[in-house]
Parts: sequence; structure tokens; C-alpha cells
Amino acid sequence: MGNDYTGKHRIKCYEDLTFADDFMFCKILQNDPGLCRELLELILERKVSMALSVESQKTIEITADAKGVRFDVYLDDDEDHVYDIEMQTTTKKHLPKRMRYYQGMLDLNLIERGAQYEELKQSYIIFICLENPYPAVGLHKYTFAYTCRESPGLILKDDAIKMILSANGNADDVSPELSAFLRYLATQETTSDFTKRLATKVETARQHNRWRGEYMTLEEKYREFMEEGHEIGIKEGLERGREIGIKEGREEGLERGREIGIKEGREEGLERGRELGVKEGLEEGLERGREIGIKEGLEEGRARGRAEGRAKGLAEGRAEEQHNTEREKQRADSAEKALADRDAEIAALKAEIEKLKRQIL
Repeated sequence: MGNDYTGKHRIKCYEDLTFADDFMFCKILQNDPGLCRELLELILERKVSMALSVESQKTIEITADAKGVRFDVYLDDDEDHVYDIEMQTTTKKHLPKRMRYYQGMLDLNLIERGAQYEELKQSYIIFICLENPYPAVGLHKYTFAYTCRESPGLILKDDAIKMILSANGNADDVSPELSAFLRYLATQETTSDFTKRLATKVETARQHNRWRGEYMTLEEKYREFMEEGHEIGIKEGLERGREIGIKEGREEGLERGREIGIKEGREEGLERGRELGVKEGLEEGLERGREIGIKEGLEEGRARGRAEGRAKGLAEGRAEEQHNTEREKQRADSAEKALADRDAEIAALKAEIEKLKRQIL
């Protein structure tokens, strides 16, 4: 079963080609220099020399092993100007760098070995795009020339101009005629004399049998190229997919291993931390308990010492008091006895005196 190249790979029927299609664009401009000059004047907003040479699909290859370029429509005149006009129906990546490369190849083609730099002609690289490469800006026309960052008004004057036209702009920045041309590219509406003549040229070209044959040959080569490219792409894609799969599998494995390692490490760390925490907690608890025990023991010892001292002091005080009481009592008894003895002696003396008195009498 053959491959059905549809969608973005579908090749248009010759009758469906428009001026925006590369084959029709190149054929019409190459075979009508006047129309080509009129288009240039519309874009540049100035007159272009009548002595204009037009060449389509011009190929430049500086060396056999270097990347070459193929210009859609290449023009030069007798006033030292060269032009490259490219039609872009889809948004291309790296458009600015592509223009840079085209500019370099154009310059290398213009100057011969040993020639002076002054011999370089003023060049215009012009890309006509159906999409807008700068949608946030929304212009129909972008013109680029080198200026000084430090002094924006200072122009390098290297005579290299790059222009981008967009059929998908929303600003009022171009002439009505150029606006009508860009609208025609996007919608096929003919709203100016120039676009009507372009539409007539396209319709006439659709009836051109030799061009139809060239296109069909090109179409067949393109289909073969696509089929070959498809097979090569599948093979390379499988190989590349395998390499990417191995790489992503390795990366995913490493990532998964890292996650598992982190998880297991965290769990082991928590367990080890718990064990260390318990051990250190016990040690700290014992140490703290010992300190608290010593402190509380000291306090309790002081309290008990104070209590025992107070009790002992009270007991000794009571014993001393009792001793003193007994001693005082003994003293009192001795004094009482002494008084009694004295009273007895006095009574005896009184009795003796009475006895003596009686004897005297």
C-alpha cells in the first residue's frame, strides 16, 4: 500500500496553484521582467532601472562541501543593485539567520578573489510572508539596516538591506497598492489594477502546457523524494527513538533511583536518627537526672539538716532548760534548807537566850 502524503505534505494540483506558490511565483516573475520591476517598485517605493535581469531558482554553491542556497527570484540591474525575492507560505524557523546566510552567499557570489570591497553592489534580501513573523508588532513591512546601538542615528552604510513583507499585518503602514497586493496573496481578492493583472497572469499560466509538464515532473520528483525521505525518516526515527529511549530510560532510571535512594536514605536516616536520639536522650536524661538528683538531694539534705538541727536544738534546749530548772530547784531547795537551818539556829539561840535569862533571873 502506498503512502498517502496529505496535510502539510500534500502536493497541490497544478490548477490550484496561486501566485503565492513557489513554482507559479518564480515562473511568472521570470517570464515578465516588467511585472517583476513593478513589484519591486511597489515594495521599495522608488523607481527601478529598466535594464533589469531576472533569474529564477538561481543556485549558489561556493564550495562542494558547503551548504548552498537557491534564490526564488534573483535580479540585478545596471545601477549596481541586486535583489533576492523569496516567497514564504509557511512560518519558517530562524528566518533572521536564514536571511543572514542568504546575504553572505549573495556577497560571496558578487565579489571575486582579489577584488576590492567597493565592488560589492547594494543588495536587497526581500522575504514575502503569508504569516507575520512579529505578530505582536503587526506591521505589513519591516525594513532592517545596521545601526549603532550607542548612537541609533548612526547607520553602518554597508549597502545591505533586509526586508520582510507580511500579508497578515494590521497596521496602516504601507501604500494602498502594496496593501492590495498583500491582501491578494492572502485572500485572492483583486482590489487594484496590479492584482487584477497578477490574477490574469496566474490564470494564463494555469493553461500553459509546458509549465504544467515541468510542474508534474517536479511533483513526481517531490513525491519520490518524500517517499524516500519517509522511509529514511522511519529508519532514522526508529534508531533515534531507540537512542532517545535508552537515554530517557537511563535518565528516568537515575531519577527513579535517586528518588528511591532519597526515600530509603530518609527512612534510614530517620531510624538512625531515632536510635541516636533515644541514646542521646537517655544519656542526656541520665545526666540531667543526676544533676537534678544532686540538686534535689542537696536541697533535701539541707532541709533535713535544718529540720534535724532544729529538732536537735529544740531537744537540747529543752534538756538544758530542764537541767537549769532542776538546778534552780536544787538551788532553791538548798536556799530553803539554809533558811530553815538558820531559822533553827536562830530558834536555838533564842531558846538559849531565854534559858540564860531565866538563869540570871
